[in-house]
Amino acid sequence: MSNPLMCDTLFLAEAAFTVDGDGPFYCGDCIAIEGLLSLAPAIADGLEIRRLAFPRPRQVLVDLLGEQHQSLPVLVLAAADAAAAASKPVGHYRVIDDEAAIRAYLSQRFGVARQR
Repeated sequence: MSNPLMCDTLFLAEAAFTVDGDGPFYCGDCIAIEGLLSLAPAIADGLEIRRLAFPRPRQVLVDLLGEQHQSLPVLVLAAADAAAAASKPVGHYRVIDDEAAIRAYLSQRFGVARQR
């Protein structure tokens, strides 16, 4: 691991993308998280947010987590021993790759509104 993360990093798809010349499209799971970020802008101050192009390979995720872990959205926790309930180990990190679990984690961690 040559470039360890210094803080939790949230990877989202860019807001509008095309697939095989068709589109524009958006990622529904990513847009739900963007909504939480819009509701509670302080979240963005507490982690790094990287918006990636939709087509694969998503090289930054391949380099960080491996070829099989390119799905978006994904929250990569900087501390390998981070004990987030919905996280799972992937390489040197723990990740949360379920949209609802990412939103729940961010709401709890930053003390903002959560989904009812």
